[in-house]
Amino acid sequence: MNSTMHALYGLPLPALLRVIPMMFPLQGNLPIIAVNTKHSFHTVIFSKRFLMVKFYQCVLAFFLLPCAIQAQDEILMRIHGKPVTKSEFERIYHKNNAQENASDPAQIRDYLTLFVNFKLKVTEAEQLGLDTLASFRQELQGYRDQLARSYLKDTIAEEEFARQEYERMKWEVKAAHIFVRCPIDAAPEDTLKAWNKLAEASRRLKKGEPFEKVARELSEDPSTAPNGGSLGYFTALSMIYPFENAAYSLQPGQISAPLRSSAGYHLIKLYERRPSRGEVRVAHIMKAVPRGSGDSAFVKAEKEIAAIYDSLLAGKDFSEMASRYSDDKYSGMQGGALPWFAAGRMVPEFQEAAFALQNPGEISRPIRTPYGYHIIKLLEKRTLAPYEELRSALKNQISQMGLSSVVQEATSRKLKAEYGFTEYPEALKAFYQVIDSSFLKNKEKWGIDHFKGMNSIMFTIADERYTQQDFARFILDRGQTRKRYNPYYFVTSLYKDFTENMLQQYQKNHLEEKYPEFRYLMQEYHDGILLFDLTDKVVWSKAATDTAGLEAFYKKNMKKYQWGERLDAAIYTCKDSTTALKAIKLAPQREKKRLSAEWLAAKVCPEDTARSCVKIEELKVEKGDNPVVEKAGWSTGISGLIPDNGKVVFVVKRKMIPPSQKTLQEARGLVIADYQDELEKRW
Repeated sequence: MNSTMHALYGLPLPALLRVIPMMFPLQGNLPIIAVNTKHSFHTVIFSKRFLMVKFYQCVLAFFLLPCAIQAQDEILMRIHGKPVTKSEFERIYHKNNAQENASDPAQIRDYLTLFVNFKLKVTEAEQLGLDTLASFRQELQGYRDQLARSYLKDTIAEEEFARQEYERMKWEVKAAHIFVRCPIDAAPEDTLKAWNKLAEASRRLKKGEPFEKVARELSEDPSTAPNGGSLGYFTALSMIYPFENAAYSLQPGQISAPLRSSAGYHLIKLYERRPSRGEVRVAHIMKAVPRGSGDSAFVKAEKEIAAIYDSLLAGKDFSEMASRYSDDKYSGMQGGALPWFAAGRMVPEFQEAAFALQNPGEISRPIRTPYGYHIIKLLEKRTLAPYEELRSALKNQISQMGLSSVVQEATSRKLKAEYGFTEYPEALKAFYQVIDSSFLKNKEKWGIDHFKGMNSIMFTIADERYTQQDFARFILDRGQTRKRYNPYYFVTSLYKDFTENMLQQYQKNHLEEKYPEFRYLMQEYHDGILLFDLTDKVVWSKAATDTAGLEAFYKKNMKKYQWGERLDAAIYTCKDSTTALKAIKLAPQREKKRLSAEWLAAKVCPEDTARSCVKIEELKVEKGDNPVVEKAGWSTGISGLIPDNGKVVFVVKRKMIPPSQKTLQEARGLVIADYQDELEKRW
C-alpha cells in the first residue's frame, strides 16, 4: 500500500509524521499495523473511517482470543519499524484501567487511541535525536540507578541468613577454643609461624592429649586459656561469624578443623548443645577489681560487696544501693539496670548466675568474675519471640554487626552459578609477583605501565571476559593501601572485591533481561522523559519564546482577554491605628497633588528615617480579587480603618474603570497557556 495520511484514527500528529496503516495477516488472521514515518504526501486511497473500523475489529478480536492460541507475545503494531507487542499494550492498559469495566470494547478502543498517539510522539522525539542528548541519558541513568537498587539487593539471601540465625538462636552451645593470634594482614612469615603453632596443637590433640591441657599451654587468649579455653554457653550473633558457624556445625565432643578469623587461627571443641533459655534483664551492683591486680584487691572488693549484700538482706533498696555504691557508674545511674542479654553476651560466671535466678526481684549471692564482684537482681525473663516479631530487629542487628558481607558472599556464589562464572587462577599469580612492598608504600607513583604485557583472562561472566588489565585498573583506582599490609593479603582481598564488583555490575547491566518488570518500568521512564522533553520543545518552551506566533494568536483571540469592571484604588497599610488616623487625614492631599508615599511617611512619622510606618499599594482590581478591597466596599471614596494581620489599613477608591481590552503584556500568562493548548492540539 503506497499511501499516507497526516492523521490516524482522528489523532493530531506532528508535522513530520505521516502514517501508513498496512493490514496483513500474522499467524492466521491476527493483524499487524505498521506505522512508518515519511516526509511526503500522497493520495489517500482508503478512508480514515474504513481503516478505523477494520483496525478496531482486529484489535478487539486480538484481545478476545483464548490464551492457548496466543502462544507467543504477538506484535500488535510497528511504529517506524519498531514492534509494539500485545503484552506491552495490555500491561499498560490494565495498569491504568483496573476498574471492573476494563474489558469493555469501547474503553479498549479509546485507550488504544491514546496509546498510539503516545507512541507516535515518542518516535518523533527519537527521530529528533532527543534520546541522544547527554541531559536525557543522564536523567534516565539516574532513574535506572535508583530503580536498580531494589533489584540488586538480594532479599532472598538476606532472608535466608536471618532465618538461619533465628534457628540457631533456639539453641545454646558450650564450647572452648585454642587461639593463636595472627592478624588478617600479617606478613607471610608471621602467618606461617602462627599456622605451625596451631598445627602443633592439632597434633597433640590427635595424640589424645586433653583439649583443656593443650589450651592452657598454647592458647593466646588470656581470658580463656587459664580455664582450658572455655567460652561457656553462647548463642547466635554473640561471636564472630566464622567462629559461630564452626561451633554450630559440630556435634558434642567434636573438634573443628583449623579455622581462620580476622583475629587469628582457632581450634574449637563443642561440649554441649541445649535449648535456649531466652533472654534476661538484670540489675547489678559491682565492686570492680582492675585487671592485673593481686589477690589483695579481690579480698578488699569481696569484703565491700559482702557488706552491701548484708544491707540488701536487711531491706535496703537495690536501686539506691546500686546508685550509691556500684563501681559501674553508667548502670548505677539506672539503679544498676542492664540491657536484655542472651547466652554469650556476658562472661560465663555472670551469665550463669543471672540465668539461675528464677523470679523477678530475686537477688544472687556475691559472685566473682574477672572484673570483680557482683550482686545480681533479676528484673525480667523472656523466651525467644516468634521470627516475625524479631525479623526487623534481627536484620538490623545483622547489618550493625557487619554481617552483610556474609550475605554478599552468598549472593556472589549464586551469581557465579547463575552466570557461569569461570576463573583462571594462574592469571592472579602474576599480581603476587608484580605487587610488592614498594607499591604499598608509594602507590601514587605506579601507573598502568607497571602492568604492561599482562593481558591474560582472569575470569569470565557469561560471555564477558575480564582481563589482568581490568584488575590492574581496579587496583590503581580502588585499592586503599597501608604500609603495614603485606602484598599477598592486599592482592587477595582486592581480587575478592574485584570479582564481587564485576558480578554486581554484570547483574546490573542485564536487569532488563532478568526482570521483565524492571524492563517495563525502564521503558516507561524512557518514553515518559522523551515525551516531556518533546512537549517542552514543541509546546511549552515554544509558546513562551515564539514571539510572532504568540502575538498572532493573541490578535486572533483578543476578545477572550478582556478586563471586567475594575476599581482604581490604593491600599494604605499603617503600622498601628495612631499612624493610620494621621495618614487618613493626609490622604486627600496626597491624592490630589499625587505626592509620594515617602512624603506621607515623613509627615506621619518624622522620627522613622526608614519611612516604613506607611506602605502604599497601587492597584486596579476586579471584584473578588482582593480581600482588603472587598472589606472596604466598592463605592468610591476613602474607607474606614480595617484591622489586617496586626496592621491597620484603609483604601482610597478613586474611580470605577469600565471593561476594556487587555494588552498582550497584561494577558501574557493566560495567552501563553492558551497558546500551549493550541500548539498541543495542532500537534
